[in-house]
Amino acid sequence: MNWGLGARLDFGLLLIRVDWGVKGYDPALQRWLVPREWFSSNGSAIHLGIGYPF
Repeated sequence: MNWGLGARLDFGLLLIRVDWGVKGYDPALQRWLVPREWFSSNGSAIHLGIGYPF
C-alpha cells in the first residue's frame, strides 16, 4: 500500500505526468513503515511520464 501526490499537464496532444509516492507497507519486510522511514532513501520514489497511462 502506498500514498503520494501527482501533477498532470495536458497540452492536448501531449500529457506530462509527475508523481511522487511513499511506501506505506513494505511487502518484502511484511510490515507497515513508520513515518520516519517514509522519507528515507528507499522509502519514496518520483516518476515522470510522457503520454497517457495504460
